Amino acid sequence: MPRDIFTVYTTTQLFFHNLQIGVGNIKYRTLANKGQDEKNVLTAELWISLEDDADPPTLFIVRDSQTIEYKGYTIYIVEIGENERGQYVILKING
Repeated sequence: MPRDIFTVYTTTQLFFHNLQIGVGNIKYRTLANKGQDEKNVLTAELWISLEDDADPPTLFIVRDSQTIEYKGYTIYIVEIGENERGQYVILKING
């Protein structure tokens, strides 16, 4: 995998430069967009912080193909899934 694409399991954390990302609570949630039907979508919770920042971690609930911005970083959610090692999120980071 390229150096800006990472797999993060629910039992681990990712440290990228001074960015810290924890993954947890991967489960299906019912989501609905305005004017559209509800969908059952696999989601994950990401706790994101910076090492040298006094602010507490920020919680994001994300789904596949979603992009989030955090303090100068762009994080693209490539995939949320599960394999023999456990539940994971594959993400791409720019910043």
